Amino acid sequence: MNLANKLTILRILLTPILIIILFNPVWVVTLAGGKDLNMIAIIIFIFAIFTDYLDGLVARKKKLNTPLGTFLDPAADKLLLVTTFISLAIMHVIPFWVMIIVISRDIILFTGWLLTYIFTGVKNSTPSMLGKLTTFFQMLTVFFALLQVSHIWILWWGAVIFTVASGIDYTATGLKVVNKEGGKK
Repeated sequence: MNLANKLTILRILLTPILIIILFNPVWVVTLAGGKDLNMIAIIIFIFAIFTDYLDGLVARKKKLNTPLGTFLDPAADKLLLVTTFISLAIMHVIPFWVMIIVISRDIILFTGWLLTYIFTGVKNSTPSMLGKLTTFFQMLTVFFALLQVSHIWILWWGAVIFTVASGIDYTATGLKVVNKEGGKK
């Protein structure tokens, strides 16, 4: 197993640790202004995001792209983001409807990818710029939600807009592939 895949697996392993720590009030630090922050959860989330950046960098620079990494990297991102969005909604840091939009898009895209593969045999799905921006805004939303900044609603609206837009974009792209490839499997 190469270094890029090891970094991706590390991100997967960090996710349940992050969620456990998020719900453990022992790790909360009260700042001078009375704001409670879970510093350990923030540090783990930052480190997880860094492993996402680093595994991509390592894979590109050292030409370590593998089928396993192509599958694991987006799966690790989804695991990290979906579980933190669920946790933040349960904790009433973000609204449930934001979490539902994020999760629904991922379920719809996975279902579309699976159906495309079943009907056409095409399994490659390259992330679009809109998809990368969506991931960036979702990570930014989680980060600032963990920091409990005021006006976080601006970020979650950005995440929602990019999530919906990229969902529509990926769906349109998937439909083109299905229509082009037909039943060539």
